[in-house]
Amino acid sequence: MTNTRFTIDDITVICGDAMTVLRTLPSRYTIITDPPFTMMTAPQCTEMLTALCYDASDVLVLTNPLAGYIHRGQFTIVPELSTAATEFHRHQRPLDAMVQLVALTEGTVVDCFCGSGTTLLAAHSLGRASIGIELDRRTFERCCQLLENKLG
Repeated sequence: MTNTRFTIDDITVICGDAMTVLRTLPSRYTIITDPPFTMMTAPQCTEMLTALCYDASDVLVLTNPLAGYIHRGQFTIVPELSTAATEFHRHQRPLDAMVQLVALTEGTVVDCFCGSGTTLLAAHSLGRASIGIELDRRTFERCCQLLENKLG
C-alpha cells in the first residue's frame, strides 16, 4: 500500500505526523486518543495537548500503563480498558469498552495515535464520523486492513 489516506464509510485514516495533520483539520473536533507513551496524569495530558496545537471541543485520553482515561480533568481507572496483543496491534483496546468511552463525547472523533483503529470503529458503531492519524506506515496499513475486514 502506498497511499497515505484511506476512507471507508464515515472513517478516514491518514498516515502522517499528528501535529502536521491536525493543522489541516477544522477545529473543534473531539480528540479521543491512546498515546504510545506513558500517560498517567492530567498535567501530562495537558502537556501533550498543548504540543499538538489543536483546538478540540472535547478531549478524552486513554492512560497507560494503568487501564483508564482522563476526561475533563478527571482520571478514571477502568480495568476493562486493558490492552491485548492482536494480529493488528500489540496494545489493542477492547471495542466494547471503547464504544462506552466514545459515547461520553459528541461530534466527529479524531484519534491522533489511532493504532489498530478501535476508536474509529467505536465511533462508527455510534453513527459518528472519525479521523485517525497514524505515523507508523506498517501500523497504518494494519489499521486499514482491519477496517476493511470489519466494514468492507
